[in-house]
Amino acid sequence: MKEIPPLLKYLLGADSGQRGSKFRKNVRAYNSMFAFTSMGGRVDASINRSKGLYVFRMSEHRTKGLQRITYLHPSFMPMTYPLIYPYGENGYRLDISLRDVTDSPFKRQKLTMRQYYCFRLQQRLNEGHTLLQAGRLFQQYIVDCYMAIEEERFRWIRTNQQKLRLDIFFGLMDVVHQGDSDCSKVGKSIILPSSHTGGPRYRIHLQPKVARNK
Repeated sequence: MKEIPPLLKYLLGADSGQRGSKFRKNVRAYNSMFAFTSMGGRVDASINRSKGLYVFRMSEHRTKGLQRITYLHPSFMPMTYPLIYPYGENGYRLDISLRDVTDSPFKRQKLTMRQYYCFRLQQRLNEGHTLLQAGRLFQQYIVDCYMAIEEERFRWIRTNQQKLRLDIFFGLMDVVHQGDSDCSKVGKSIILPSSHTGGPRYRIHLQPKVARNK
């Protein structure tokens, strides 16, 4: 991350006095004023041709309307947290290489979302410290990062059921063989692996360990 603008650095610093204290207290509200969650609109510049305060107005695209980006888009976090990313640097994306070496012996070649945010949360001397100085906005950022990581884990589980060897649980025939007549349970289920923290199979594996500790 680049070094933050001087004014923002002053307001987030400890020597900014009462002015900075008020800014840090309401930083989440200030950030939401500039945050975007969608793109694809047309900026109406004609509204500022007359005298008066500057106004930002955006209308929907003629064909597609406003386009909501997903948590996998590189601009998702920069658009959600413009005070943390004042220069709009790209965030996480799926094609980040794990290492620069092409002949790596490891099977995984791409950086996971969890690894990316673990890297981003660390303080480094050659980078700006906007994230770690953002106070309450930093706390909100961590929560959103955690939710994005969990959503990415669920997406991987949902799209890799065959790799997890869970195809025996699929389909309506399983319901018939189980003798289940409850229609609310009929359909395709997504089975969580035992390694997923908090899942029912994870708790089953955890129970014997808890009993031994007692």
